[in-house]
Amino acid sequence: MQYENERMEFKSQLTDDIYKEVIAFTNTDGGVIYIGIDDQGNVTGIDNVDETYTRLTNGIRDAIQPDVTMFVRYVLQENKVIRIEVGEGSYKPYYLKGKGLKPAGVYVRQGATSVQASPEQIRQMIKDSDGDVFEEMRTVRQDLTFDEAAAAFKRYKVDFSEDKYIALGNEKKKRDLLKMGAFHMADEEKLPFPHAGAGGAGENGGGGKSVFFPEKRSGSFQSRECVGNAGVMGKFASGCAVIIKALEKCSVRVEKNETV
Repeated sequence: MQYENERMEFKSQLTDDIYKEVIAFTNTDGGVIYIGIDDQGNVTGIDNVDETYTRLTNGIRDAIQPDVTMFVRYVLQENKVIRIEVGEGSYKPYYLKGKGLKPAGVYVRQGATSVQASPEQIRQMIKDSDGDVFEEMRTVRQDLTFDEAAAAFKRYKVDFSEDKYIALGNEKKKRDLLKMGAFHMADEEKLPFPHAGAGGAGENGGGGKSVFFPEKRSGSFQSRECVGNAGVMGKFASGCAVIIKALEKCSVRVEKNETV
C-alpha cells in the first residue's frame, strides 16, 4: 500500500484543491498526483473519466500562472485513475490566478501537505527566477492599473499604448506578468513620500525630497504640500504644482523689487 508523502498526493475525486497541489509541486521539487485514489491509498476510481480529464486539463491551464502546462503530464491508468506527473517549474513562483502572487495564491510542498508559502519564500523564489535587478523582478501585486501614467503621458503627448508597456517593465502582453518597473508606474503604488515642497534649506531640507526657495535667506518654507498615498505619477504632478506655485511667488516678488 502506498501513502502520501512529499512527492505523492491522492485525491478520490477532482476538486479545485487539485490546483494548489499542482502549484505546490511545481514550486518545490515536483511530484505525482493520483485522482481516483483515497487518502488511505485505496483505488476508488473516477465516475466519468472523459469529463474529469477535460475539466482537469482546462482548469490547470486556466487557473495557474505562469503557464504550467509544459511541466504537467497526464496518464490514464486502467481507465479509472488519472496520474498527473508534475515537474519542478523553471519560473517560480507559480500561483492561483484568482488569488494572485501572494501567500493566499502560492503553495509549496511541506512533507505530505501542500501549504501556503510565506512572504519570504515568495520573495526568494522571485529573486531566484528573476535575478537581482529590482526592476526586473515580478511585483507581488498583479492587478495593476495605469490611469495616472496614461493621463500624464497624454498631457506631454507621449504615446502610452499597450505595445509600449514592455519598455516600462510591464510584460503583461508577453507573459501576463508585471515587473517592479511597472509597479512604480501604477496607480496602486502608494509608497510614502513625505512632501514635495519649496522652502528653505534648513530643517527638513535634507535627503533631496524637496526643492527650496528661501525667503530673504531665512531658510523658512514658502510652499509645502503632502503627497503621501499617491502613485509615482501623482507625486510627480503634485511636486511640479508646488514648485510652479513657488516660482510664481518668486516672480511676483521680483517684479515688486523685493529681496528673494
